[in-house]
Amino acid sequence: MIGGQRRSLAVAIVVAKLVVSAPVLGAEPEPEREEAPQASQEAAAETEAQQEARSRFKRALELADDGQLDAALVELNRAYELSPSYRLLYNVGVVHQQLKDYTRALEAFERYLSEGGSEVPAERLTDVKSRVERLRDRVAFLDVRASEEGVEVSIDDRPVGRTPLPPVRVNTGQRKITVTLAGRSPQSRVIELAGGETRRVSFDLEVATAAPRVVVQSHEKVSIAPLVSWGATLVLAGGALGTGVVALGKSREYDAVTQKYRVTAEELQSARSDVKTFAILTDVFLGAAIVAAGVSTYLTFSSKKKSAAASSSVRVGFGVGTAALSGSF
Repeated sequence: MIGGQRRSLAVAIVVAKLVVSAPVLGAEPEPEREEAPQASQEAAAETEAQQEARSRFKRALELADDGQLDAALVELNRAYELSPSYRLLYNVGVVHQQLKDYTRALEAFERYLSEGGSEVPAERLTDVKSRVERLRDRVAFLDVRASEEGVEVSIDDRPVGRTPLPPVRVNTGQRKITVTLAGRSPQSRVIELAGGETRRVSFDLEVATAAPRVVVQSHEKVSIAPLVSWGATLVLAGGALGTGVVALGKSREYDAVTQKYRVTAEELQSARSDVKTFAILTDVFLGAAIVAAGVSTYLTFSSKKKSAAASSSVRVGFGVGTAALSGSF
């Protein structure tokens, strides 16, 4: 399979072998004239750039022959930057196509046709148009919307811009969309796209705030404290039960993900993280409930003493992933 990729890529990119050197080797000699020092320096710099471009193109051929297509692509892009030629874009498109990155392959071929214009040979024009038609069935469009402007959008962990955005062309299959904005909770979603479709995905970014804090203060006699304390104990116990049920469900979801035939690393990591998060929350609530039960028991018995008439203060606090019970008597 790799050998076939090497042969097809070598055939595809050999047509541009003289592209970088053409401006130098094919140019008509100009009459000798006295150049200004600055112009002479610019000409020398251009020659050096062309030489480096030829060197990088040769290196791309060698890397492609070794099957290192990613590295060959880097060299081709660098050669294009040093000595732009629409012919190199054909090679860039071929490498992207071999790497199954159909979106960038289509972009390179479209630029090839646009920049080449009437200079594109008829045979090559037919080939490229055929490739473009096939690639259009292997890409889709994502129309990402957000409740706020300036939201940074990433697709498969690659930033693509900020909202509002025009539809973004992407490869078909499973795509991960992540949106982030300062002061908001980041959100991610994984969707499946078929060839040629346009899918709108909307995000409602809410302000990232901590869970509300509940404070109960009592300056009554100490006999009120046991009631408040037992109430807090029930709340914490209920929290432990609720998060425990969710943790069990997440654990089953994780088991289901691991049994899937095709699963991405992001899906596996997300499922594992959910199980861990709710397990920790269950432990926190359970531990706090046990402590609260002990305090409640103490207050219940101590309140029976006639000498326990001093004022009391009990506070129950809840935060993101935390719960606390404190009191002074």
